[in-house]
Amino acid sequence: MVRGGDIRVSFQQGDQGLFETASGGSGELAVPMAWAFGSGSRGVTLVGLLAKDTYLESAVSFYARTSSLDITPGQQSLPSTSLLQAVGQTNGVRKCFPCHATGPVTFGEQEVAVAEPGVWCEACHGPARQHTQAAARRDVPAARRLIRRLGGLSGERLNQVCGNCHRPPAGGEAGNDFAVAWNVRHQPPYLERSKCFAGGKLSCSTCHPAHQELRREDAGFYRDRCMGCHQAKVGHSRPAPTCLTRPGPDCVHCHMPAVTVSSQLTFRNHWIGVYGGDQALIPVR
Repeated sequence: MVRGGDIRVSFQQGDQGLFETASGGSGELAVPMAWAFGSGSRGVTLVGLLAKDTYLESAVSFYARTSSLDITPGQQSLPSTSLLQAVGQTNGVRKCFPCHATGPVTFGEQEVAVAEPGVWCEACHGPARQHTQAAARRDVPAARRLIRRLGGLSGERLNQVCGNCHRPPAGGEAGNDFAVAWNVRHQPPYLERSKCFAGGKLSCSTCHPAHQELRREDAGFYRDRCMGCHQAKVGHSRPAPTCLTRPGPDCVHCHMPAVTVSSQLTFRNHWIGVYGGDQALIPVR
């Protein structure tokens, strides 16, 4: 990939691992890549150690939609005229690690130490040593007591817990510009503004059971979640009530529109509402 006019950025696999290399008229810069962020369902972004205690987010990410490399989200508008700028950016990279690992994260001069790579049970349920010890001795009451249980949380509280990584609702973070398409990927602040959520009958886990895979292509599954409350016909501005009784356009298609934030990424707007015309960011009601 060419950046900054004449700087070529590529990845090279060698005996010492994977490197991101930028080369141009001013020389060459190679940065060892040590971490991969992302499940791969949408994409993967690499992170490397640039220098002592300095971590770098690669400017180039892999995108599943096209099975190709492209600019990392958030770096499209950054300068790329030097070798360092071309390979990536160092500001804010540290804050990415806690949400892409489980347990404490320690930043050393030459490496990042995490308790467990990836997102596992304890990322949501908290430390579980005493829980597993109680389970091993078949002490069920103690096992249940010695773990953070999320099933009984209110929708508001669960939204805050999920927001620790998916961005907190308005009360936990200063502002959220709902007119900016990129912010749609921050689901909790949007869900918080939905009438369905304010009614107290909807939470993150209503549509996304925590221990199941995301069902992106299963319109019927999400339509059933909506129909759990919306049994009666609702008013539509067009002859659409049939969508409540037949497998056709799903509820999400109209009331949680897809927002394209880049040529590679599209996210669902979690501000559930009625949208008019081509408006997909802020509902009319």
